[in-house]
Amino acid sequence: MKKLLIADLRRIFKGKGIYVLMILGFIFPAISALIVQLSGLAANDVAELGDLAAEVFNPVALYAGSFNPTQNIGLILLIVVAVLISGEFTNNTIRNKIVAGHSKTSLFLSSLVTVLTYVFVVVLVNSSFTYLFNSISFGFG
Repeated sequence: MKKLLIADLRRIFKGKGIYVLMILGFIFPAISALIVQLSGLAANDVAELGDLAAEVFNPVALYAGSFNPTQNIGLILLIVVAVLISGEFTNNTIRNKIVAGHSKTSLFLSSLVTVLTYVFVVVLVNSSFTYLFNSISFGFG
């Protein structure tokens, strides 16, 4: 199982996909914060709009919303994970691993841990930059 995990993680981090998604995890929050900043909802304007706007444009609420899988990065991540998993069946690498003597349970657990690590890294980058950019736009307090 350890060798499978090392091979799968090496394959993931060797490719360009995770780095492209990390860049998108930086760009999407930056663009969102920039659009809100340019629309005039700066830190002092939110207080004038009332309680509802203060709840919506709160950096902590926007940070919590960045974990929602229906956000931009969540939808892209869903597609990339599906491509990663189906790629093993398309390229017959799963068959080669079974022929090499690995059990199906260890193969699927290895794939699960690899995909969860992939998702965790990308979501961590996205949520961190979401909080950073929105805190800069709306104030840290």
